[in-house]
Amino acid sequence: MRESEPKSVSVSICVATFKRPAALGRLLRSLSGLSFENDRNVLVRVAIADNDASGSALPTVQEAASYLRIPIAYEIEPSRGIAFARNRTVRMAGQCDYIAFVDDDEVTSEGWLDELLYAQSHYDADVVVGPVIPAFDYKPPPWIVRGRFFERPRHLTGTPISYGRTGNVLISRRALDRVHGPFDQEFALSGSEDTVLFKQLLRYGARIVWCDEAQVTEINPASRNLWWLLKRSFGTANAHVFCERASGVTLCRPISALKGFILVTCGIFAFIPSLIISAEKTVWACSLIAKGLGQIAGAVNIRHQQYR
Repeated sequence: MRESEPKSVSVSICVATFKRPAALGRLLRSLSGLSFENDRNVLVRVAIADNDASGSALPTVQEAASYLRIPIAYEIEPSRGIAFARNRTVRMAGQCDYIAFVDDDEVTSEGWLDELLYAQSHYDADVVVGPVIPAFDYKPPPWIVRGRFFERPRHLTGTPISYGRTGNVLISRRALDRVHGPFDQEFALSGSEDTVLFKQLLRYGARIVWCDEAQVTEINPASRNLWWLLKRSFGTANAHVFCERASGVTLCRPISALKGFILVTCGIFAFIPSLIISAEKTVWACSLIAKGLGQIAGAVNIRHQQYR
């Protein structure tokens, strides 16, 4: 009696891009090296939504189609904003078992998708999140390295977590289809649309786990300097206020204003001694101030729109 064929699993890799043709090409080349070692019959395709109405990513995608071993689809999303572009990729994904999100300034490891799928099966997860490892396309100043400003928390594989991000994640299509949008277009220009999505998934009972082996690398350019870090701190804290409001948190605005005031005060008190300690401590103090100002701005209904 012949053994039955292993059940196939279909995955759509979704990528939103905007005026980063070189970085996008680097990502697509890394996807060409994906390998599967965990006895999986995996059907993979790539969906790319270009948020540049002029279609600047098209030549890169056309070149990639000549060497990628997996189907690649490309569409322009003319409505400006990250949520519109991500929603376009989800529509392009079509019928599939899972959707994987990765950013256009990242590169994937060979076993990236294989590890995400294995963790999903092993831990019976609706969502699997992996680490984003920072790298630089230039020699960064010492304070950036010592301050670890681009590093994110990591966990042991299988650890249940209560958050997610679209830079490296696998989501069950069944779970994703429960969320309208699925990305909230109110956050199209401010960002944090992924934070809102994962909060919604958790409310619907989704199980989110960590997979530390499913690594991608984020390539940071020299333009991500001190000013960029401070703007990111401000914008992330500002968007957090609107995420909380969207989630129905009571007394969100006064609580955010209080938190912001506390952060600004702590940052000011830390700033002067930091000047004689180290550059990274000074940046950390300035980041506290930026976060506090972002919270206060959100509390008075001022919304930072980083994707405008």
